[in-house]
Amino acid sequence: MEVGDILISHINSEPQLGNCCLYKGELSTLIHGMNLLRIKPDRNFIFSEFLYFTFLEYKLKGIFISIASRAVNQASINQQKFKNLPIPLPPLEEQKAIAEVLRAIQDAKEKTEAVIKATKELRKSMMKQLFTYGVYKDESREWKIGDQGTVELKETEIGLIPRHWQVVKLGDVYEIIQGKTPKKDEYSNYPGHRIIKVKDFEDGGFVNNAPLGERSFVINDLGERYRLKYGDILILSAGHSSEVVGQKIGGVFYLETKEPTFFVAELIRVRAKEDQSNTYFCFGFLNLNTTKKKIREEVKGGHLYPRDMKDILIPLPPLEEQKAIADILLTIDEKIQKEEAKKKSY
Repeated sequence: MEVGDILISHINSEPQLGNCCLYKGELSTLIHGMNLLRIKPDRNFIFSEFLYFTFLEYKLKGIFISIASRAVNQASINQQKFKNLPIPLPPLEEQKAIAEVLRAIQDAKEKTEAVIKATKELRKSMMKQLFTYGVYKDESREWKIGDQGTVELKETEIGLIPRHWQVVKLGDVYEIIQGKTPKKDEYSNYPGHRIIKVKDFEDGGFVNNAPLGERSFVINDLGERYRLKYGDILILSAGHSSEVVGQKIGGVFYLETKEPTFFVAELIRVRAKEDQSNTYFCFGFLNLNTTKKKIREEVKGGHLYPRDMKDILIPLPPLEEQKAIADILLTIDEKIQKEEAKKKSY
């Protein structure tokens, strides 16, 4: 390959079809493999980086999928279709100027993605530390993260935790119920009562109250029992694959509307019963890999039932400590949310 050549995947699964890269000469010798087309732009007419960004846009808009032929678990685009694909062709100097702007945006996006990745890694290590050693107040009465030298531990059914913490069943301090799925004719595309579905949150993320796609609302009030409140936790309780059931957990920590918001039957809601537990503390613990492993063991026939979630064991520090731990996690999560928003703005 030569500097400026573009590789594009023309035989792949549909989500991967059209993935492309621009060779910038990082390696002195590079030979591409099968199922990849090499595009060699004519430098007299087209700037390689401009064409590369054009292909990225085509993939995003689904243009490659629209011209592909489909087979079992695979899609493909033949060379003739690629040759007939129309592309914009402004003057060469304009192409370079456009590519320069897009490169700057891409660089900023990659830097943001690196910050998000690093912050998520920090969150993961911080969660392990906090749910093992907890926090303590130093001589100045400020909360500090515990460690081997400051906190005495004890062995429990859920592993090592500070000696003064309790271990309780989730159902002892949280109300756990199944959601309710509206009838087909109760759904609406127009603003009304928001209905939260599985697609409305990422694993370990905040529930997105903004409408996503069609049928995001319901005409009728589903009742107080199924109304979401700030601090509720949602867990996927049914899915096409049992591997994901109980493994997708989201938190209702930002509600952007005063309108009643409900949730479907494929979700379980976890809500604090009394003022003896902090839901953000619980949200963090439920998202630990060790806790998710325990939840997976409760999945039966591709379903997770509220009665089984009630028996999941959780730590219960004094409420003041729960709040201190929750504040640390919330600070990290707000940083992630901020960077995610920045990424979407590019």
